Amino acid sequence: MAVVEILLPGYPLRTARGSMGYASSTLVTTDGGAKVLVDCAGYSDRTQFFEALAQKNLAPEAIDILVLTHLHFDHCINARFFTRARVLVSQAEYEFAARAVRQEPYGDPYVIDDPEGMLGRLHTELVASETAIAPDLRLLFTPGHTPGAMSVLADTAAGRVAMASDSAK
Repeated sequence: MAVVEILLPGYPLRTARGSMGYASSTLVTTDGGAKVLVDCAGYSDRTQFFEALAQKNLAPEAIDILVLTHLHFDHCINARFFTRARVLVSQAEYEFAARAVRQEPYGDPYVIDDPEGMLGRLHTELVASETAIAPDLRLLFTPGHTPGAMSVLADTAAGRVAMASDSAK
């Protein structure tokens, strides 16, 4: 059974200038011992995020799989530090982000500026269908917040846990 640990809890924020959020970052250890990270925080969480990993005695090189639930900056901007991990993102999300950054006048302001550049340097795998990462962990497509958003389902000793990202807003 998988073990799920929240490294950083997420928080949505609204101000007079609009909304933004702090994404959750979650560590899943599969029954087979794989270290799977679900989302990897934004710019302003970078220090806290890496401190939370270090408290688990983990460096970026220790992560086997990084799941990017979608390509908004607060979920994926620190992916560049995970150079050894398999990086999983949905094909629909990648295509959406590549289009969004070229739309005039500004596209989706939350999508990372260069998805092709960031993900092209990593061990990125575009996921085209719901898939099992491990016997106790699988990806589920949950479009809505973005066209290619994914959630992660883990079978744990306490039952099934869903890491629903911004699909739960």
